[in-house]
Amino acid sequence: MVIFAADNIYQLYLKAPIESSTSLTAGFLEGLQFFLLGASTLYIIQNLFMLMGFLPGKGEGIGTEYRKRISELKKDHINRFSPNQVSIRQSVLCILISGTIFVLNFKFQYLPRQFAIWIVFILFPYLMALLSTVRTPTKSGVSREEIVKPA
Repeated sequence: MVIFAADNIYQLYLKAPIESSTSLTAGFLEGLQFFLLGASTLYIIQNLFMLMGFLPGKGEGIGTEYRKRISELKKDHINRFSPNQVSIRQSVLCILISGTIFVLNFKFQYLPRQFAIWIVFILFPYLMALLSTVRTPTKSGVSREEIVKPA
């Protein structure tokens, strides 16, 4: 993700200033690219700080205090993830939708490639949330969500 962001920064700064855009749409797309880059940079920095917490401090060593801190950091990392698993059907559907977006963008060159990837990064969690709200009944009449949810 960091390499992708660095490539995006390079591509954005090669372009002319946003004020010299020839159309409103081009200026909007370029501004949206900068916005998405900034939003993703916040997540990258947050993850970097969380990972840096695993490094021992100066003179700290690997004693009891360090191990307690590592235990807390592990809990923090684990708590960031959802306990619900994504079904294979939802995963395949999201892969097909993402692939379709990329193939159409490659063929028609409607959006810059960086922007298309950012859009998929942004839309993918919302698409997963939308798909998980749709209840799919099983043969027993109980929805899959009710089976997956912990008691």
